[in-house]
Amino acid sequence: MGSTCAAPAASGAPRARPAPGRSCATRPDGARAMPLHIGAYEGDGSDLADLIGRSWRTAYAGKAWFPLWDRDYVAWRMMDPRILDRELMACAYDGDALIGCLIGEEARFAIRGRSVPGSLTSYLSIAPETRHRGLALRLLDHQKRLHRERGLALSLGVTSTRPGSLAKRFWDSAAARRPEDVAFLRPLRMWSAVVDPPGVAAAGLDRLERLAPWLAAPLAAAARAWPRPPARPFAAADLPACAAWTEGRMQGAACRMAWSPARLSLQLDHPASHTLVFEEGGRATGFVAAYLIDWLGAAPVRVGFIELEGGEGGTAAAARRLAAASRDLAARGAQMNVVIDGGTAPGAALLAAGFAPVDPHLVTVTLFPDPSLRLDARMPIHTAFT
Repeated sequence: MGSTCAAPAASGAPRARPAPGRSCATRPDGARAMPLHIGAYEGDGSDLADLIGRSWRTAYAGKAWFPLWDRDYVAWRMMDPRILDRELMACAYDGDALIGCLIGEEARFAIRGRSVPGSLTSYLSIAPETRHRGLALRLLDHQKRLHRERGLALSLGVTSTRPGSLAKRFWDSAAARRPEDVAFLRPLRMWSAVVDPPGVAAAGLDRLERLAPWLAAPLAAAARAWPRPPARPFAAADLPACAAWTEGRMQGAACRMAWSPARLSLQLDHPASHTLVFEEGGRATGFVAAYLIDWLGAAPVRVGFIELEGGEGGTAAAARRLAAASRDLAARGAQMNVVIDGGTAPGAALLAAGFAPVDPHLVTVTLFPDPSLRLDARMPIHTAFT
């Protein structure tokens, strides 16, 4: 969950009614600035991508790894009609200029066998030059009000545990001041398969990150050399089988996202998604869903992000699917392939497929949880981490 003057909302874009209450900042020369209001997102996605990109670069460039969410990504993962929910995309405007956001998306979870309405919340971003103090907390308060009005029992997101990072300082402070609203759950583990050791090593932020790609690369290269099982691109008719395999992979998680057909379709059936469906004898037997995105460390790295895997067979079958997907992403330009371990695939299968565990310095965080859910830091969680 995360942090320039963004461009004004696009001409003709829907204009939301401001949230109750406005405030005006005073400039150093004594003149009153444009009124601030927090409410629904009003633009076409371009100013939102610009805000997120500029603010995260300002806060984290050279200090932590983070994805470079560009306009195409925002158009896919936030503005697609299958999930677009402007009201839950909480944004702060100084006049017409977008200066802050905390983006939510409704989701349903299964928690200890109970169906629970909630949301995914992420991309906390504040324009670095804004003079409005406490804006992140005001966005958090706005999201809390929306969640209460909609009857949403919790929100899940991810934040950094890297010492000294702006995100860690903010969320640690929020959790200490508002323990009923912010709580940390399970730390996340990431698995990586290095394709381009020199490129990935050059992006390392410390000595270990510059050495590890050279040590891990031979394991990944050996797995990518395996014979490729028969596979083809995803087709809409594959959605029910992929939904069943996704559900099967999540069994055993005390807290898991209940993927709706629309949300899973967005993940698997989009030009930006590289979803492979594996076959035996002309019959679909499994799938892997991934996409390409640049991450920034000391330098940009092209990353193949594997989000979902499932299908028939045990560890060996899963490893073959993962290795094939890793090779496909490498052929498309990935310098490193990664999996966030939220139950996406068995650890043994990831190891066999050439992936090595690394610490991404990330933790799952819950916002506004209903106390009756009895969430705790030990419970296995399976959700979307994007």
